[in-house]
Amino acid sequence: MVGRKICDCEVNILQFTLSSPRRQESICHPERSRGIPFVFMLSKFISLIKDILFPVYCISCGNEGEWWCDKCLTKEKLTGVTTFLAVKAVDGLTAFFNYDKCVAGAKLIKQFKYNFAGDIKIVWDKLVTKYGDKVLPTELKRGEWTIIPVPLYPRRQRERGFNQAEVLSEILLDFFTMQGIQHKYDKSSLKRNRNTIQQVKLSGEDRRKNLAGAFVWQGSTPAPAKVILVDDVFTTGTTMQSCAEILKQSGTQVVWGVTLAKD
Repeated sequence: MVGRKICDCEVNILQFTLSSPRRQESICHPERSRGIPFVFMLSKFISLIKDILFPVYCISCGNEGEWWCDKCLTKEKLTGVTTFLAVKAVDGLTAFFNYDKCVAGAKLIKQFKYNFAGDIKIVWDKLVTKYGDKVLPTELKRGEWTIIPVPLYPRRQRERGFNQAEVLSEILLDFFTMQGIQHKYDKSSLKRNRNTIQQVKLSGEDRRKNLAGAFVWQGSTPAPAKVILVDDVFTTGTTMQSCAEILKQSGTQVVWGVTLAKD
């Protein structure tokens, strides 16, 4: 068995544990608890239960312990994919791997995005740390850029529990900070103002129609001059293009996309 299936049991454990009035009091009034804060202990307990009931196996070799072990990740020797798209609102794109050529990475993106396996973010953190210097263009390490994730519709984000683009944006921000590069981060100004059909289910023209008017800039104007726009996968580019158009209409001069994969 490779990977693991996400189960409602994890949620049920949390709900059962929190149902106790004594536990609720510990959370609401941590000063009344002794020793290690209860929320921290609860988190460790749930993590332990998950590891016992739903062990993780490397997506490549099948060894237990990690979604993508260091040995298999190193074997990939990712060099990244960089494309200049100057004729469109997205001026350029950098992806860490090609979706069709990196089977393990593609499988993990599906688990992360559609099976709500949020703990896979540990893999993306390792990947960016290991390959960021090699993959990310020098241009993104110069000057002041603002990192902005492609937004999810609020209801979909609540259902999923996280926005994968936000997770990746924060990993990138940490990477740049560790390099001594002080980029800014804005996850609240670019909004998705209506729910849309998942793009993966649509063809090219239908994708454009699906996203027409779906994004809006609600931050201060003009928008940041240079934006690193982050998403998980670049396929036809319709989503990123729609976001970039709104950004440029709001004052942004350069938009550079960064994704895990390019399809």
